[in-house]
Amino acid sequence: MSLLAHVTWGQGSPLLLIHGFTGSREAWGHLRPLLGPRFGVIAPDLPGHGESPLEAETTFETTLDALLALLDARRLERVDLVGYSLGARVALGLCLRAPDRVGRLILESGSPGLRRRRERIERRRDDAALAEVIEREGLAALSIPEVVRRARSSTGSFYARFADKNALLAALEERFFGEVLRLVDELADAGRWRGRSTRELVYACNLEMLRRLRQHAPLVCAFVFRSAHEATFASHVRRFHERLSARMRALFLSRRAEMTHPDPEAAVDLVLELAFNFMQARILFAGRDAHALAERDEELARELTRMFLAYAGVTP
Repeated sequence: MSLLAHVTWGQGSPLLLIHGFTGSREAWGHLRPLLGPRFGVIAPDLPGHGESPLEAETTFETTLDALLALLDARRLERVDLVGYSLGARVALGLCLRAPDRVGRLILESGSPGLRRRRERIERRRDDAALAEVIEREGLAALSIPEVVRRARSSTGSFYARFADKNALLAALEERFFGEVLRLVDELADAGRWRGRSTRELVYACNLEMLRRLRQHAPLVCAFVFRSAHEATFASHVRRFHERLSARMRALFLSRRAEMTHPDPEAAVDLVLELAFNFMQARILFAGRDAHALAERDEELARELTRMFLAYAGVTP
């Protein structure tokens, strides 16, 4: 197990800060002036976030193992602990796993999860209805009464989870980003492409991303609109994009021996940026032709693949 990427700063009693989903150790940077004079902070990147790789065997339990290994490496017997969102759940798990290693515990915007199977089934049903409203009718149609009607749920249960439309979108953000990152992790497994040509690799990645974005087109439009008006959400989108790009960059550069471009890293970075921007523009401006364009996914994937091969200097 490799040590989690992390940063340390400040002086004083040890304080472990655990970020939320799609975040990183940099999420705590704005607190340096406040915490630095009082605490010796250690802020890691959770597995699959920031600069910490996501290993194939990563689970909730192995994440706790990695955090304890980090404390051991820093020779910290006991720390105060702060967790935000996903980090709050991880922090709670760490406290339960090793209560002797935790002093004070602060959990922000997190929960321990749902204990009963029936509650978990209802949560998945509610989330599916939530996504359906946006994906079929767009952001303007998003309302709790409409989602409740489709989910055959209760208004009270939804208001217990979501105070307003922004809270609804935040839940969908986590679900969508997680789904896409899982897809990218599958695509970025170099072993999957052993014996396959670079053309096949690039084409398959383009086609999968085009299909996934088209499938969730109204949701992507809602995210783009929200990121243009909310700095916090925009930072989430930026970190998500950075993680996605890093995965695909590493995969494509595993074929750098086939590239004749004088700077393979720059070539891959530029082509990824062009491809992502093209896919986003296609979603945003497809209008009513979005479903008809589904028939063109394979054609578009071929053209994006030709662009990559030609610019990177890979012989077809």
